[in-house]
Amino acid sequence: MFTIRKTVTLLALGAGIIATTAFPAGEADKAKTDAVGARHAQMQMVGYHTGILGGIAKGEIEYSSAMVDATAQKLAALAGMKHATL
Repeated sequence: MFTIRKTVTLLALGAGIIATTAFPAGEADKAKTDAVGARHAQMQMVGYHTGILGGIAKGEIEYSSAMVDATAQKLAALAGMKHATL
């Protein structure tokens, strides 16, 4: 008896979770979508520039003082972006 009640409760809970997650996905407004896209693009840029510095550190990319300086400045600019606007 207890296991049937437990199973029914878990099924009802699972169905409720599935039903409620479907609605917000369909109602995402443009501002939220744009913000997610902006954050994603920022993280891609951070990953790209970090990859350059990592490649230089590993010796995979030839060391260039100008490249290191430019990459570090770009990372600093990305870090200084206001996260509330993204």
